[in-house]
Amino acid sequence: MSADGQPSSEAALLITVSDPEKHGTSITAAFVDYKLSTVTQLSRYAAKEFFVRRRYRDFVWLRDRLCHAFPGCVVPPLPTVDSPLKDDRFSPNFIERRQAGLQLFLRRVAGHERLRESSDLQTFLEAKESLKSVQSLMAHKVPDEEAIERVRAFAANYATIASASASKQHAAAAALDRVKELHLARVLANRDAALLQYQKAAAALDASTKERQRWQEAEHSGAPSPRSGVLGKLDELMYDPQKGSKVEVRVKEADAELSAAKERWEAISTSIHTEVDRFHRQTNADFSRGLREHVLEQLEFEQAQQREWEQLLDIVERVETVPGTAASFRPSSS
Repeated sequence: MSADGQPSSEAALLITVSDPEKHGTSITAAFVDYKLSTVTQLSRYAAKEFFVRRRYRDFVWLRDRLCHAFPGCVVPPLPTVDSPLKDDRFSPNFIERRQAGLQLFLRRVAGHERLRESSDLQTFLEAKESLKSVQSLMAHKVPDEEAIERVRAFAANYATIASASASKQHAAAAALDRVKELHLARVLANRDAALLQYQKAAAALDASTKERQRWQEAEHSGAPSPRSGVLGKLDELMYDPQKGSKVEVRVKEADAELSAAKERWEAISTSIHTEVDRFHRQTNADFSRGLREHVLEQLEFEQAQQREWEQLLDIVERVETVPGTAASFRPSSS
């Protein structure tokens, strides 16, 4: 429980990935899905405990939806897609690695105070029908402030630094491999796209405002003398008595679009620094957990080896030396 009496982020939504099952025999059509067991204290869910089965492409759907719905958040990465040339995606080792990666992904999403509120996450965890069915129903860069430029530099260099560290520290390679991908670059790209959209909306509003001004000036100056002949006929065809109201509608639409674009850009900009802090805390926790698991595995291995040596020593101590054996190996005197 938190200080205000509310469930902690981890206790509020616990998701476990287990029981992988292979379906089909065809090389191209066969797939593996996993059991997702959910225990939650969040009232919006229909039950406190339930489960569904999901395959990898369902996780891809969820992550894409989260990236679209939360452009200012660092959405955790999924385990890498298998390579037909390097991976046997139905081997026990590959399935185990993928299951661990999917578990880490969901733990991070459930621990994020904004992402776990997603209606798409609820659909992913609750919907009994396939997500494919659910889914069917459903630039100019300006200089950034110094803090954002530092974030850009960090995002550009992070994967390289982590990979280099992993190659030097073989014992911690697995733990480093889990945290080397940084998807903050996606948030920065979303911010740039939002800024570009804001600039386009501002230009559209400016154009609509100028059009309204020209129309108002023409109205105040009075109608020009009607022209005769073909030009007069053309003027009649071009005349639109509703032009004034249409211009006003375009101005209002452009203004609303500008406000929405401005709000989106400001929301992403505000959340970036929070997401960077979150990333550092999460990475430290994941790295610490990975090192701890590695140390425990090494201790267990060493303890097993020690037990084997102790058993061997006990056997050796029971062996009796055959009398005269040692003498038979003594060199003869000449």
